[in-house]
Amino acid sequence: MLKSLFVFQAVVDFLFGIPLIVAPSTVLSLYGLSTDGTGLFVAQWLGAVFTILAWISWYARNWADSEPRRVVIRAAFSGAVIGLLASLNFQLGPAANTTTWVFVVLRRMGLLLLRDHAPDDETTAGLAQQSPACTPRRRRFGAGVFVS
Repeated sequence: MLKSLFVFQAVVDFLFGIPLIVAPSTVLSLYGLSTDGTGLFVAQWLGAVFTILAWISWYARNWADSEPRRVVIRAAFSGAVIGLLASLNFQLGPAANTTTWVFVVLRRMGLLLLRDHAPDDETTAGLAQQSPACTPRRRRFGAGVFVS
């Protein structure tokens, strides 16, 4: 399952990344967005980042279960959370349209797929034995306990 998740992530990142690099104004117009030179640069930069993430995901699919792979999974989960919040913020604003809901849906799918692969407390405790910098800190917020 995890290998398929990495392949899915690589394909989605590649399908968004290359068009953003090659034809950013065309891609942005598909979502009803127009921009100036700065926006086109940022779109191309984002396309480059998507391409890098596709490359990492493609090769991470074959890695053994190791610390670097868990770091990639944590980063992907964190990125999906931040991306979902940013997408929802945009969607609730005046520039939103029905086409831009694809960003919300893709980020939500990413969260659902990644949540089953988040390291558990036993894995985190094992990492803490390897390095004191990895020791989880527990903080209480309301009724729940969160590891940071």
